[in-house]
Amino acid sequence: MWTFSGHGKWWYCKLAGLKYRTQEARIRWARAHRDTPLSLVRDPNNQADKNAIKVMLPTGVGELHIGFVPRQLAVLIAKRMDMKEKFICSIVDSDPRWPRIRIRPHIIQYLPEIHPWKDKLPNHLQES
Repeated sequence: MWTFSGHGKWWYCKLAGLKYRTQEARIRWARAHRDTPLSLVRDPNNQADKNAIKVMLPTGVGELHIGFVPRQLAVLIAKRMDMKEKFICSIVDSDPRWPRIRIRPHIIQYLPEIHPWKDKLPNHLQES
């Protein structure tokens, strides 16, 4: 189940599939802090769900797959991601019993190409 917050336009939802991830992923999740940024990666070849979106936790040397966006929300976001729309995701609660995340469209992607902030964006948010 997910909820939509009118304040700031965030989707709040439970992180799906954490209990099926590796022990390392579960430990790193439990040690993570609120507001830790997460990456979203489309997984269109996922046999269980063609709209699957992986949730990735930064590790310092890469990223660790920790779960998925819930199916009911992924169906709304996947097509937008396929059209190159960027999203922001972060941790709301890292309790492994109720792992929660929040997601929203990345507003800065709508800035004109000449805007001075364009060069200050992290690489994963810049257009490829």
